[in-house]
Amino acid sequence: MRGQARSLGELAARCHARLIGDDELVVDGAKDPAHAGAQHITFCHTKKRFDEVRATRAACLVTDERTAAHVADELPCAVMFAEDAADLWRRVLDELYVDVPAAPGVHATCVISPQARVHPQARLEPYCVVGASVIEAGAVVQSHVVIADDVFIGPGAHIGAHCVILDGVRIGARTILQPGVVVGADGFGYAPDGAHNRKVRQVGGVTIAEDVEVGANSGIDRGQLRDTVVGAGAKLDNLVQVGHGVHIGAHAVVVSGGGLGGDVDVGEGAVLAGQVGVSPYVRIGAQARIGGKSGVTRDVPAGAAKSGYPAVPHRVWLKTSAHLARHDELVQQVRRQAAALARLEARLAALEGSAD
Repeated sequence: MRGQARSLGELAARCHARLIGDDELVVDGAKDPAHAGAQHITFCHTKKRFDEVRATRAACLVTDERTAAHVADELPCAVMFAEDAADLWRRVLDELYVDVPAAPGVHATCVISPQARVHPQARLEPYCVVGASVIEAGAVVQSHVVIADDVFIGPGAHIGAHCVILDGVRIGARTILQPGVVVGADGFGYAPDGAHNRKVRQVGGVTIAEDVEVGANSGIDRGQLRDTVVGAGAKLDNLVQVGHGVHIGAHAVVVSGGGLGGDVDVGEGAVLAGQVGVSPYVRIGAQARIGGKSGVTRDVPAGAAKSGYPAVPHRVWLKTSAHLARHDELVQQVRRQAAALARLEARLAALEGSAD
């Protein structure tokens, strides 16, 4: 990946954005507000960072329309803006940085099975091991990757260094596995036998569709019976555990540290925030939202927002959390009221005694 210089006017035109400031200024890279220089463009759309923005040396700030309307006059730089700041920033980075195509070829240190079919336009970097599998055109397999038998790597897929892809795995076009991902390891299946836990064979496979990205050091287990499936365009962050037989719908998101138990179904477009745990066999509906660190033990309807452990409607969790923050105060209040009530009861008993 390398940067390329563009004027702010050209960037704004190519990104369908509006610009306040000198359209002839040239930028050739991007940095955060605190470290940007005169040749950089920067990004911010949260009030928490605007102290840094007001002191930035960047040539231009990318933000949203509302923010631009409020702060453009007080900033020391140009402002580029659109209704959706995050999407604008994505387009700006795509214009400023270009990927350098990897030259195809197989490094001499690779160990390739005679039964493997590696397309001439694929790239295999040093010390890869490939079994009787298929690697399609434009795929890049980085150093120290192990690919077992009966694996399909689709066109333009990118397999990061030290990934392990085991038997019966299918990986779609343009899918990215970041370094250290393991796909197709046995699911966590055991049957108790007295004092022992006997391993249950995991005979399913793994299918990862096109345009998926799997973060570093994540694990996607093979199914016990049904294949584990990750739908088109789904995004899994680092350190995500996908159990055997899990089905993740198209464009769903699982953020870092998430864990999905066996045979979980995650609907299309659902979002599971960081460190969410989901019990086996649970169904999470399409477009559902699960808050960070939640424990999901029951099915979640489509479009619902849940948080907490066990996960409850998000608004309920917010109220519960607010009450917990006042726990000590509320306990002291109850104790004072209990003491006052005891005193009233004692006086009442005394009055009744004197009346007798």
